[in-house]
Amino acid sequence: MAADELWTAIASHSGEPFATKTGVPFAYTVDGDSLHLHNTNQVLSRRQFEDAARRKGIAKPSDLGDLRGSSYTWAILHDPRIGIFRG
Repeated sequence: MAADELWTAIASHSGEPFATKTGVPFAYTVDGDSLHLHNTNQVLSRRQFEDAARRKGIAKPSDLGDLRGSSYTWAILHDPRIGIFRG
């Protein structure tokens, strides 16, 4: 999936419920190239999602441990609505 397609897919589900691998519910809002998590004060960048999507072997959130909000990034990219990773 191209970077623009990825960000469009993420943005299209803004405000919808998601959950981390451990079941923590969350939602987000996309504003430009930033993703604002509703349940924390964290803001995640488009660039970090693009970086994570290029990686191979991302089986658990800690595989993205070098990125801010790795649990949320992992959950979004593994969600079937986004469809970057499976499993």
